[in-house]
Formats: sequence, structure tokens, C-alpha cells
Amino acid sequence: MTKIDEYIFKVIHDENLAKEAEFYNKEEERTLDFEGTSISYLVIGDSKKTLLMLPGTTGNSVTFLRYISELSKDYKLILVNYPQVNSIEELKNGILKVIEKEITSEFYIFSHSLGGILSQFILKEIGEKVKGLIIAHSSTINNTISKKIRKENLASIQRFTNSIKGMFYKLFIRNFIKRIRKGVVASNVDNFEFWEEIYAKILSESSKKGLLSIYNCLEEFWKSYSFEKKDFVNFIGKAIIIESETDVIHDMPEKEALKTLFINSSYIEFKGSSNMSIIRNQDKFLDVIKENFK
Repeated sequence: MTKIDEYIFKVIHDENLAKEAEFYNKEEERTLDFEGTSISYLVIGDSKKTLLMLPGTTGNSVTFLRYISELSKDYKLILVNYPQVNSIEELKNGILKVIEKEITSEFYIFSHSLGGILSQFILKEIGEKVKGLIIAHSSTINNTISKKIRKENLASIQRFTNSIKGMFYKLFIRNFIKRIRKGVVASNVDNFEFWEEIYAKILSESSKKGLLSIYNCLEEFWKSYSFEKKDFVNFIGKAIIIESETDVIHDMPEKEALKTLFINSSYIEFKGSSNMSIIRNQDKFLDVIKENFK
């Protein structure tokens, strides 16, 4: 769990954000051992309705910071931090262990990016327990995805992992943080200085093996997996797919495939790009969650 340090609080100029950051910092993470490693997570709120929150490639629950105090009024929140693992199956198993320990009835899932891929693995295993699902800015692989598309995605991931392996790690992180800072500033997100520091802290706290673990899971997904509608016959809840209208990638085959994967699904486009969308579009995401997860 990434704690928010005093120097980060100093760049906050939004009173609500400061309160949300303080609320998050007070929470204590829990850990659960599985398959020779451990997974950490937060449990916040005591509602009978449970919402599992799966982050993207940061693998870090702090990216949901602006949602926690508001959603915990209506839901018991389970926020997972991704551990270092040897495979995407192992990561899935860790999340299932958290579900088994902390969730005793049906629940909802709010997932983003890599979290959206992991939510598909979970639905295939225990779809009957999931009442509703939001997948934001994610993708899937089914029989419509060509070998060419698989190879292109694999090549992109492998270029990134090779850059991690090929450089002195501290130098790689410095360069990566510079790139992330530029992306945060370009996104026009409110209080961008705060998010610059948060993402820089996530990266500076990461290990080479930990970062590679996340992208190796993505690589493995594109190499070896495929989902079809029949895999989710036990999921009778509603799936909501969210994308951003100005993204050139929002109509790529792997995005289009996601729209047809579930028996009962709807599609929403937010204005703008997916860059920092989980933060920029906080109010819109909250509306979608509250309107659909009742």
C-alpha cells in the first residue's frame, strides 16, 4: 500500500482531495498468504453490498483514492494491490483467495485496464457470485482477434519489458517517471501536481521484479488466452464497458470484442481520452456505479 507522505500533502490545493487523502492514509492494509507469496488489500466500509476494485498496471489501490470515502458510504470496498507473481493464473488465484476470505455473498466489480482483464478470469471462475461488472479502458481476446493483432500487442509489451531489463533499473525508473509526469500534466487533471507525485511514488517504490511481474502477466495473456461468451454463462449480472471517445484505440478489435463478450452488457463513452480518465472522470464513474450497483 502506498502511503501519502507529508511532502505530497503540501501540493494539494483542493480541500476535498486533502480529506480523501487523509481518509485513505488512515486505512490499514491486510495481507493474505497464498502459493508462496502474499497479497495485500484494503477493506473499507461495512455495507451489505460489496464492491471489489481492481486497478490497472500500477497494481496499486491508491489510484482509486478519490472514490474511497464516497463509495464506502454505500459499499463495503475491497481494494486489491497486485503482488509479485509468476503467472497471471497465480495473480487470479490471489484475488480469488481475497474474495474467499472477505466476501460471503454476491458482489460487484469495478475494474480498470489490467483489472478489466483480471475480472474476466474471475467471472469465468465464479461468475454466479458477481452481480455486476464495470470494465473501464480494457480489452479481451476472442476468436475474432487475429494472430497479427496478438503479435502486435505482444511486440509492444515486449519492447517495454526489454527496456526494463536492458537498463540500470534506477535510470529506467527516472526516465519512466519523467514520461508519466508529462502525461499527467497533459491530461489537464485537477490538482495534477498531486497525481504527479503519487505516480512517481508508486514507481519509485516498485521493484524491477515487481514491475516485470505485472507486464509479464499481460504478455502471458496475449500469448496464451482467449475468452468466449460461453465462458461467462454463469454471470447473469450486467457488464458495463467504458471507453473514451477520442482514443484512437477505442475501436480496435480487442476493444470491440469486449463489447460482445457478455450476454447482458452496455457500452458508455466518456468525452476526451483515456489518459488519466479514472481520475478526470471521477464524478461520471461514481454516477455509473451508483446507478447500476444498487
